[in-house]
Amino acid sequence: MTSVQIIDQLRAMAPMERREVVEKIWTEFADQDLELTPVQATELDRRLADYYANPNDVLA
Repeated sequence: MTSVQIIDQLRAMAPMERREVVEKIWTEFADQDLELTPVQATELDRRLADYYANPNDVLA
């Protein structure tokens, strides 16, 4: 089964069932090392600095 097929099946599920599947997947893999790449860390730092500089300039 391809990832596209899996996503299509998830979309067909009831919201509560879909949430349960996502929680099980997260629980299964959450204990693995999920470190950010240097590029991701830099981007998050940039966004956080932008937020601190402009705290009212957000999308709601």
